[in-house]
Amino acid sequence: MSTWFSYALLFLLLAASSGFAQALDLAKAAATCIPSAAASAANLRSFSANQAALELEARFSLQGNNRACWDFPLQADLSQMSALRLRYRSFNTPVVSQFNVYLRMGGNWYAASFAPEGNGAWEECIIPKTSFLPESGSNSWRQANMLRIAAWRGGTGELLLQFVALELLAPNCSIALLRSGGNSEQQKEAYKYARHLGDNLFQGGLYPAVLEGDDCSASLLYPYQLVLLPFAEAASPAQLSAINLYIQNRGKVGVFHALPPLLAARLQFPAGRFTLAKSLPAPLAMVEPVAQRLTGSKSFRQQSGAFIALAPSEVYSVNAWWVDSKGKNSGYPAIIENRSGFWMTHVFLNQDSEPAFLTLLSQMQRFLPGLEQAAAAASLNRARFAVANAGENKRRQAAAELARANQAFQNRQYEQSRLYAINSLNQLRNAGIMQMPARPNEFRAMWCRSPLGLPGHNWDESISLLKKASFSAIFPNMSHAFASTHANARQIEECLQACRRHGLAMHLWLSCLGAQDFSEVELRRLAAQGRLQCKANGAVLPWLCPNQSRNRKQIIESAAELCRRYALDGLHLDLIRYPGSQACFCDACREAFAAYLQKPIPSWPDTAQYQARQEWEEFRRLSISNLVKDIRLAAKAQRPQILLSAAVYTDWQSARSTVGQDWVNWQRGRLLDFVCPMNYRASATLFANDLRRQKQQLGGLEAVLPGIGVSSENMSAQELIRQVQACRQAGAVGFILFEYTPRLAFDLLPQLQ
Repeated sequence: MSTWFSYALLFLLLAASSGFAQALDLAKAAATCIPSAAASAANLRSFSANQAALELEARFSLQGNNRACWDFPLQADLSQMSALRLRYRSFNTPVVSQFNVYLRMGGNWYAASFAPEGNGAWEECIIPKTSFLPESGSNSWRQANMLRIAAWRGGTGELLLQFVALELLAPNCSIALLRSGGNSEQQKEAYKYARHLGDNLFQGGLYPAVLEGDDCSASLLYPYQLVLLPFAEAASPAQLSAINLYIQNRGKVGVFHALPPLLAARLQFPAGRFTLAKSLPAPLAMVEPVAQRLTGSKSFRQQSGAFIALAPSEVYSVNAWWVDSKGKNSGYPAIIENRSGFWMTHVFLNQDSEPAFLTLLSQMQRFLPGLEQAAAAASLNRARFAVANAGENKRRQAAAELARANQAFQNRQYEQSRLYAINSLNQLRNAGIMQMPARPNEFRAMWCRSPLGLPGHNWDESISLLKKASFSAIFPNMSHAFASTHANARQIEECLQACRRHGLAMHLWLSCLGAQDFSEVELRRLAAQGRLQCKANGAVLPWLCPNQSRNRKQIIESAAELCRRYALDGLHLDLIRYPGSQACFCDACREAFAAYLQKPIPSWPDTAQYQARQEWEEFRRLSISNLVKDIRLAAKAQRPQILLSAAVYTDWQSARSTVGQDWVNWQRGRLLDFVCPMNYRASATLFANDLRRQKQQLGGLEAVLPGIGVSSENMSAQELIRQVQACRQAGAVGFILFEYTPRLAFDLLPQLQ
C-alpha cells in the first residue's frame, strides 16, 4: 500500500497545469471537523513521518440516519476559484447512494456530487466550480466559511474515506467564465448553461476562473484575456457595466444566446431576431465550423429549439453555421466573430462534448493562443495520477497510452497528447469491467420524449435505425392522462405501424400526475377546482393531487381508453409520484388522511408533518400504490396481455419516504410487470452500485429494466458501453436509454455491441 500512497503524494506535485492550489491543512481539518448524523469524528491517519490522510468513517443502519456529514471550517476567498480537487481512496461505497461536497458562502450552501470508484485505490476527482449549484439564492464567493463532505445511505454497513488532498484550484488559463441570473427561474437557466459550458471546458482540460454575479467587477476581469458569458440575457446591470469597462480596456469576450442591447452595442454586433427552430423547413441539428476560420474544429450536434437569426453583414465574420436535420446549411450563422470577440447565437447545450470542445478551443485560441498546450497538460496530469495509482492488472494498456501522451507533449503535439491521455483514462475505466456479450433476447429499449420521433425523420425512419442497432422496444412520450385520448392519435398510429413493420414493441409513455407542461390557463382552471397539489403554506404546485377523486378517475379512465384504442405492447407510467416531501396538503388530502387515521386531525398540517409523520408517509405511499393498482386493473381489463411498467426513482428507500413511490413493494405485489429505475449516473461504478442494491432489494433483476441517462449525463460512447456491461454483469434482462436523439442514434448506437 505504501508504494501507491507514495505515488499519490508524488503526483500532488504535478499540479502546475492546474494553476495554484490552495490546499486544506489536513491536520487542522481533522481537529476542527464537525461530524453529524451517521458520521464518526475525523481522524488524521499517519502512514509514516511524511505521509498522512484525513480519515472519515460512517456507519449506516436501516433505522439510523440516512446521511453522514463532515463539516470543515474555512476562511477563503474563492471568488476566482476554478475547481475543487479531491485525492482520496474509498472502501465499501455500495452502502452509499450518493456522495456530495458542499461549499458555504455566508449562509448559503452550494452543492456538487462526486463518484468514488470504491475499490481501495487512490483516485482523483476534480469538480469544476460551475458544478456547484446554490440551494437558494446566489452569494459572493469572497468569504467561504465551510466545506462539507456528505454521503447518503444506500445500504447498511461501514464506509471509509481517506483524503490525501482537498484543494481549491485557481484557473490554468487566462479565461473567466461569468455566472449570472435574476429571478429564480432565470437563475436556474443561467446556472444550467454555465454548467454546460464549464463541464465541456473542464473535460477538455481547460479550467477557467468562474466568477459569481456578485463578484463580477471590472478590476477582477482585467487580468483575464478572455471572458465568457454563457447566458448573456441574464447578466445583471453590474455585470454588464463591468464587461463594458473590460471591453473598453481591449478585453475579448465570448457570448451566447440573446444579447442585451448595451452589450450588443459595445461589441458592435448586429441586432438579431429571436427565431423558433420549428419555423424553419427542418429542425436545427448541428453546428458546422468553417474550416478555414477554425483550424482543428469539428462539427458538433446541438438540437437548439431556438436561436438568434442574423442577416449577412460586413461587420462580422461567420465562423460556423447552423445545419438542419436534413444535413443542409440553414443559411444562419451559429458563431460569428469581430475584433471584440465571438458570439454563439444560442446557448451552448453540451450535447456532443468532444467535437464541441475542439470547436470552442479553436475559436478561443483566435484570441488566446496557447490554450491547446494548457488543455493537454491538464489532461496529461490527470492520466499520470490515475495510471500511477492503478493496480498492476489495470495499468498495462493505460501506461502504453500514457507513454504516447508524454512523447507527443514533448514533441509539442498537444492535441494528440490530450487524446492519448483521454484514451489512457478510458483504458483504466474499462479495465475494471469484464466485457460480456449480450444475453440472448436482451431487451434493449429507448425512451423518446418527442411524439414525432427523431427530428427531421418520420417514425418509420426512426424505428428502422433502432432495429439496425438490435433494439427491442421504444417508449414514446405521446400522452398525458389529462389530455384527450385523441391527442397525438396520428403519431401513435404511425409509431405503432412502424414498430410492427420492423418488429419492435411499443410501450406508450403515459404522464400521470405532473402538470408542469400545462398552460397557465389550464393550471389556473385546475387550481380553481382544487385539483392541484399544495404545500403546507398553501402554495399551489403544478402537480395533480392523487387523493382528489376526479383526478384519480381521469387517470384510470385515460389508461383504460388508451389500451382499448391501440394495440399497444405496453403502457409506461411516468410521474406516478408526489413532487417531493413538501406535498400534498390540500383539503382532499386532509380528508383522506383523517379517514386513514380514523380520527379527526386537530392541527393541520402540523399533525401530518410532525406528530403523525410515520403515518403520513405510509398514507402517501398507499395513495400512490392504490392508484397504480387501479391503473393496472383498468388496463388489463381492456388488454390482458399488455405489459405495465413505470419510471421510478433510483433509491427505493428515499423514494418511498419523499415521493411516495414504494416501487419495490409494487413489484412484490405484482402491481407492475417491470420497473425502469432512472439510474442516471455519470459513473459506471455508482451505476453498478445501484444495480447491486436493487438486486438485493428485489431478490433479482428479472423484472427490472435499468435506465441509463445517456443524454442527461452527456455520456460518451465509452461510458455508455461501460454501463451496458454493468447491466449484463448484474444479470439484468436488458436496459433502457434516455433519450432518443440524433447523437445517440447516429454516433453512439453504432458503437454499442
